[in-house]
Amino acid sequence: MENGDVRMFARTYLGGFAECISKDNGLTWSEPVLSEVSAPSSRLYVEKLPSGRVLLIHNDHKTDRTNMTIKLSEDDGKSWKYSKCIDTRQDISYPDASYHNGKIYLTYDFGRTSEREILFTCFTEEDVITDKDIEITTVMGPEYVKAVKAPLSHIKLLAVGGIDENNMEAYLGAGVCGFGVGSNIIDKRMLQNSDYKGITKLAKKYTNVTKF
Repeated sequence: MENGDVRMFARTYLGGFAECISKDNGLTWSEPVLSEVSAPSSRLYVEKLPSGRVLLIHNDHKTDRTNMTIKLSEDDGKSWKYSKCIDTRQDISYPDASYHNGKIYLTYDFGRTSEREILFTCFTEEDVITDKDIEITTVMGPEYVKAVKAPLSHIKLLAVGGIDENNMEAYLGAGVCGFGVGSNIIDKRMLQNSDYKGITKLAKKYTNVTKF
């Protein structure tokens, strides 16, 4: 906060966040109070932006993981002047974001036990302030890697699941540094027949793709 205090938000089962203030850099905390912001017991994302505004992304509902909402505060989180709901579906949760060169990159999940989708969007503070439409996309495969690497180019990513010699080049081009490959190399029939030469030949197809 501007005065040096630290504000903490915590999830509860009470229909809103618990808020605490520390005046000694986190050594001690005030008694928690229930925020006026509606929220179920689910993850939130909060960050102080370079503009001085505070960004809050959460499910704006007292009980359900719905209404994924972006909020901006101009008074260190005491109030939320700007608010924009970007997704009203059920079973959306766990937002995570990163600020880079004036843009905010946001991911969250949809149907973590059913659809199992990762959703992605990119927006600016001005988009929220002016209530501009913010497009949500489902990002999978190499495109998801590119979306993650855009604001987080310093992190190293491995591609796992569904990897074969036909899509490895696309993943490499997207920026992965390695792969996790299982059943596509270790063929059960080859193992049962002790066909180790066949397994070696299959593995070489993969290693040849990764040679630069």
